Amino acid sequence: MLLALVGVTASTLGCRDVLSVPVPAGVIDPKGLTGGAGADERRVGAITAFVNGFDVEYSGLVTDEFTDFFLQDNVSSGFIGLSFLDARDDAAATQGASAPGTYHYTDPVYSSLQKARINGRLAAGELARSAPVGSVGEAGAALALVGYSELLLAEEFCSGVPLTDVAASGGVHYGGPLTTDSLLAQAVADFDSALAQGVGNDTALNLARVGRGRAMLDRGQYAAAAAAVAVVPTGFVYAVNLPATLQQSVDANFYALLAGQVLPGLRHFVTVSDREAGVGLNFVSAHDPRMPIDSTQGPTPTGTPFYYPAKFPIGGAPPIPVADWIEARLIQAEAALQVGDIPAWTATLNALRADSADTHVTGLPALTADSTTGASLVEQVDVMFRERAFWLFGTGHRLGDLRRLIRQYGRAPDAVFPSGPYPATGLPPGSSVIPIYGTDVNFPIQSVETANPNFHGCLNRSA
Repeated sequence: MLLALVGVTASTLGCRDVLSVPVPAGVIDPKGLTGGAGADERRVGAITAFVNGFDVEYSGLVTDEFTDFFLQDNVSSGFIGLSFLDARDDAAATQGASAPGTYHYTDPVYSSLQKARINGRLAAGELARSAPVGSVGEAGAALALVGYSELLLAEEFCSGVPLTDVAASGGVHYGGPLTTDSLLAQAVADFDSALAQGVGNDTALNLARVGRGRAMLDRGQYAAAAAAVAVVPTGFVYAVNLPATLQQSVDANFYALLAGQVLPGLRHFVTVSDREAGVGLNFVSAHDPRMPIDSTQGPTPTGTPFYYPAKFPIGGAPPIPVADWIEARLIQAEAALQVGDIPAWTATLNALRADSADTHVTGLPALTADSTTGASLVEQVDVMFRERAFWLFGTGHRLGDLRRLIRQYGRAPDAVFPSGPYPATGLPPGSSVIPIYGTDVNFPIQSVETANPNFHGCLNRSA
């Protein structure tokens, strides 16, 4: 089944096999590894690349989760671009250019996710043939990471992501640009394969179930999404421990960096947002038990309080959930809302709020009738996405959700993304480097696809 799927992927994406092209950097050459040891090395390579591409910083900045403080000292340290990401301004972030071949700050995220899906597919093929003794369903686990890599590429980047693959023989198959929906469909197909090959590995199966449900939710297939996650058990969590060394990735050690554990001289240059631009949610001032805030770590560069999201422990490399049972219940709740089953929607959300034994969150009151049964559909959607925002804060979900509000619920971009005058927070006196928010609702595909002859830029930059 796996080999057939790889073949279908190569043919349907308009790929071409260029045997003379070297294997992309960061991808384990399939010709050099065979047997159980090779399968395991590819598996580890896929996990490492996925962790480095698991984006919680940049996606949080471009939404209403985090705010950046422009620091003059950051210019030489490479952090100046975070202000441009926060302001949703690609032209500034790429120093005046937004065409293929120009570096963008999210390029490492993009390339790591592509490496993760290539290595994961190679690992799955080898694991299916010669899995190490004692392993169960590891091919399914590898394919679940392939699906998640494609899912995150679809949620964070513009329409037009190509899927290049490396054949077992070593040939490179350059992919053609895919629409966002087509990329999500490919993710669903890979999650299906993960479910088929992950039998006996509960972690792999539940990871694939939540990912499949999330991808279907992104496609507007609400009932199918709810069905996909129906058997995910209470308590399931798949988390990654992001590396705590700056050399691996700035994004991959974001919370360690944010807490001042890596570069003390740059501490507190990013803080939790609160009603950013008057559009964002009140993540700080809501005093919500799901969003405990630590304001004792010192001020920001401008002397204002620095807010750290204390759901992620300070010190070391905190585990960040990629998928969990809470997200599964939120998917089921949204599906109920979609068909107008308000009692089931309300009950699902309130059951989460009441389950302090499993969520480890205490003090959440039940949602009132005014905000559920007595609210308008617009207000009910607001409640649904607010619940998602507070339960899933800082785990790479918010960008996909804001794009869904535009794409599926008809909201205007400037009604869900921070918009209008950009606060000159931390700028030198009299400076106005970024006077207004830009219009970006996703990230561009930049220098990492210059070798791909099938890629000529984003198909579009819409949600």
